[in-house]
Amino acid sequence: THNTHTRHTYTHTHTSYLASLIQFRMRALPLIAATAVLLMLLMAASGADANIQSTSSGSGTKREEDSCTADGMCDLARPRRFLLYSINPGEGFNLARDIYLRIAKLMLELKSADNGTRWTLVLPPFSNPHWLTQADVPWSNFFDLSHLRKLIDVVELDEFLDLRKRIPVIDHVLHLENLWLDGKWEPQVVPQETCNFDTYPGAGYNKINGEWRGRFFGRGQHIAAAKLTCFKAMGDVTVMVNTLKNTSGSAVMIARGETLLHKGFGDKEFWRIRRSMVFASALRQEAKRFREKVIGVPYLGVHMRRSDFVAVRQGDIPSITEAVKQISDLVKKHSLKAVFLATDARSNDKEFQKMFKLDVPVYRYPTGLDILNKEASASQFNDGERAVIDQLLCINADIFLGSLESTFTGKIREERQLIRKETSTTQNSLCPSDFSKHEELKRDGTNCISKESWPAIKGEPYDRA
Repeated sequence: THNTHTRHTYTHTHTSYLASLIQFRMRALPLIAATAVLLMLLMAASGADANIQSTSSGSGTKREEDSCTADGMCDLARPRRFLLYSINPGEGFNLARDIYLRIAKLMLELKSADNGTRWTLVLPPFSNPHWLTQADVPWSNFFDLSHLRKLIDVVELDEFLDLRKRIPVIDHVLHLENLWLDGKWEPQVVPQETCNFDTYPGAGYNKINGEWRGRFFGRGQHIAAAKLTCFKAMGDVTVMVNTLKNTSGSAVMIARGETLLHKGFGDKEFWRIRRSMVFASALRQEAKRFREKVIGVPYLGVHMRRSDFVAVRQGDIPSITEAVKQISDLVKKHSLKAVFLATDARSNDKEFQKMFKLDVPVYRYPTGLDILNKEASASQFNDGERAVIDQLLCINADIFLGSLESTFTGKIREERQLIRKETSTTQNSLCPSDFSKHEELKRDGTNCISKESWPAIKGEPYDRA
């Protein structure tokens, strides 16, 4: 009787449990279904690119394209839009770097004004005639993209093309021209009925079979745009915020980005963006190797502009004899043991050979002027990468001596401030032959010192050396 009662109680209890479980699952089904639908919607909103992985992050490791952006949030539900930009063909490497600072500021402004959209910046490859042999060089050759991504979401052009496997690749090109108002300064952007492509030959567009074709970073055979609008613009990058917000399409391009000026040049956010532009690890390591293994002693870093300056700007540079005197005096003043020379002087510049006659060893990268030093006899890096290594060796020199009105010198000085080099070791300038017309300089014996400097606002000390 006891066993029968126990079985009955167990059966009743088990039956009640099953009934309750079934009722719970029936009630839970709508919630489960709703969750599944939400997940599918999120996957669709993130686009096909959610599964694409990048292999050129600049740090040598893979990352998902849907990585966290500057605010640290991975919000895949926001619609994704791409911003491309181009600059006048033929502009130099250092101007291209400067324009990135402006466009990055625009991206931060967009993020604030259009926070319902996930904006991604497409980095235009470098094509620089000053490097002679290089074209279509990706940003990761020169910069560590993981640092850029600490502020904004960026992809290389090839990554973008992998995501946009369709023609036309670009939905809308916004072609900019300078707006002049008879001396008035009124920041604005004004749409134009017609476009003027004559100012910069090779930078224009043609409509072919209903699509806009043009140079497009040297990839014109693979890239087309569905729509093109020309604007005249005056002002800093923020004049484009509303235009971009109100432009349809998920891939929009600003053509002639150099038309837009800096917003807040030298302020805290400017230096935050500037600080994120860290050179690629391979270049930093090579400069460190050369500095430690080849030079190996306290040294003076010199950037000497020659090339076109010799022909058209003689009053802004010293003669070689004057330069040798200034360099020798600085070496003695600071008890330095060597000179590293970054220059665009040509090998057939016979006057320049006088630079070899200093009392201390003089080095150049990659061969070095000390031709007996086998460590300095070769380089696996291309022209543009060697130019960056030149800069790094000047950035890390004990004392730096630069050239007037050179962006190359200017970027070295910025980097020296970012690694906390003393201003007194950084602002030295080669005295020009015509000193009288340069009020921005002051004399210090045979040396000149630049009065102008933009002190870097201190922030996170990234490993830049």
